[in-house]
Amino acid sequence: MRVNKKLILVIVTMLWMLVMIAQRNVYSLSPRSDLNAFQVPWWDYLKLHGFHGILTINHDINGNYGPIWYFIIVIFCKLGIYSTFSVVWCIKMLAAGFTILTAWAVAKIVQVSVGRQVWNDVLAYTLVLFSPVVFGDILKTNLPDSSYFFFCALAILMVLKKQHWLSWIFVGVAIAFKAMGMYVTPFLAFLYLRDFKQMNWLNRIGPGFMLVGMALASLPAMVLGEKPWLAIFGNIAARSGGVIKRDYGIWKLINGGPWVWFPNLTRVQKEQLYLYGIAMVMLLFLAIYLLIYIIPQRSRSVQNQALLYMLVVAPLIFWLFLPAQHETYFNVAGIFVIILVSIQPRLKHWLLLTVIDFLVWSGYHGLDQLFHQVGCTYLLIGVTIYLIYEIVRLSNVQQYLSDDDFTLGGI
Repeated sequence: MRVNKKLILVIVTMLWMLVMIAQRNVYSLSPRSDLNAFQVPWWDYLKLHGFHGILTINHDINGNYGPIWYFIIVIFCKLGIYSTFSVVWCIKMLAAGFTILTAWAVAKIVQVSVGRQVWNDVLAYTLVLFSPVVFGDILKTNLPDSSYFFFCALAILMVLKKQHWLSWIFVGVAIAFKAMGMYVTPFLAFLYLRDFKQMNWLNRIGPGFMLVGMALASLPAMVLGEKPWLAIFGNIAARSGGVIKRDYGIWKLINGGPWVWFPNLTRVQKEQLYLYGIAMVMLLFLAIYLLIYIIPQRSRSVQNQALLYMLVVAPLIFWLFLPAQHETYFNVAGIFVIILVSIQPRLKHWLLLTVIDFLVWSGYHGLDQLFHQVGCTYLLIGVTIYLIYEIVRLSNVQQYLSDDDFTLGGI
């Protein structure tokens, strides 16, 4: 008997909907949670002030998101959705909608990569819907990260279809939703540089369309009179500066804390050290780019496999070395690793998926499950080293480095 793929997709979707119904009233009751401290006041403010509130919310009640989010909230209010349902349910509706779109986009990526005849796309669709990364994102009941997951996935899909200019627009929209949308750019940039000579003029100016995407997502504020640069970049700058005091990634390991023989980093010292973090990010991606580039062009499939490893490792590198990180800002790696597993469902990739899911899930609990924050950071560094090792293993770096007999300066 032949199994109908579409029927299985329908069944998987219905089972996922049962999960959504089951968690509809599961949320944090703490008055310090993002839901109670931020979301409820924001939704009430925008319900009262309407579209004009998009301009004033950041000043009046310390809003700190971009215009596209406020626009969506106002639409929910104008349509009466917020009046009919609670803030909790409205946020979960948003999260569920972006989750199903992300699952579809990831399935299409896999379908483009391995074909329609096999069931890898069904695997990808199912893994996204039931991923701990996505489920935790819904349970925390905040403006969902699945928003930028979706546009990152769309960006990857478009670049695989050789629509580089459209891919960069989607990157811009992803960044407008959440700045972590930038974590997909190393993957897109390598393909842009590799295929530049074969591109038409529109794709060659593709990276410039990232600003177009950010501007499109900021139109609600600009139409109401906000200065373009403030509408596009104001929120990102404000949020980046507001969490400098946080210690995540490499900064947690550098900070000596109470140990008097090592620096107990002050705010000023952290700001100065961020130049070190940026330099490390650039150095690591330069090394990864070179390693992938020297893979012979005739081995395009090997190069593409290395690119998938880079796709997964990129959010981890950014989280380790960039400033203004939170506990789960690397969580898009949990979506990228699903792409890797679905295209190449090998045991080592399943194990990698499990470890990254654990780290993200632990992040939803303050990096304090099983391991404490420092332990989780070292585990994440271990995953990063493993992924870079896989890229090194696939490269032809041995042709450029000698390990034969040698002399010490002619001695």
